[in-house]
Amino acid sequence: MQHQYDAAVAELGRLQPEHQASLGAIQELSAYRTRFETLQQVHDGQAQQFVHLQEALQQGQRDMQQAMASAEQRQVSLQAEIQALLADKQADSAHIQALQSALDAHGQQQQALAREAQEQDGLIAQLRQQNAALQAANSQQHATIEALNAKLEGYLQSVNANNQRISSLLERM
Repeated sequence: MQHQYDAAVAELGRLQPEHQASLGAIQELSAYRTRFETLQQVHDGQAQQFVHLQEALQQGQRDMQQAMASAEQRQVSLQAEIQALLADKQADSAHIQALQSALDAHGQQQQALAREAQEQDGLIAQLRQQNAALQAANSQQHATIEALNAKLEGYLQSVNANNQRISSLLERM
């Protein structure tokens, strides 16, 4: 039994490094397996991301085509709007020209009215001078009338007094 025990210990001593090497290989393979599983998950994620990116690219291309079609329509619309604005501008220019002509005519009419106003101002000045002369003559005549009225009042009082005397004389008689 000792012999079997020694043989078993010798066999165990010989198998122990093999066992250690096998354990190391298993641990190394386990690390590789873990790494492989991690890489597989990363690959699956990247594959899904690739599919999403491909779908996004296709959607982006569709969006770009729609945007280009919309831009072309907008360009046509803008060109039509530019033409309409140019036509409006020409109409506005014609209207401005007509207004300028009317303004020029109005300016000439204003100048004629200004000349007429100056002439009227001259006539008004003459009439004011004549009015002042007439007021002076009127004041003078008014003073003369007042003086004549005062004299007439005096004569009337004298006549009245004489009439009263005559009346009293007649009554006595």
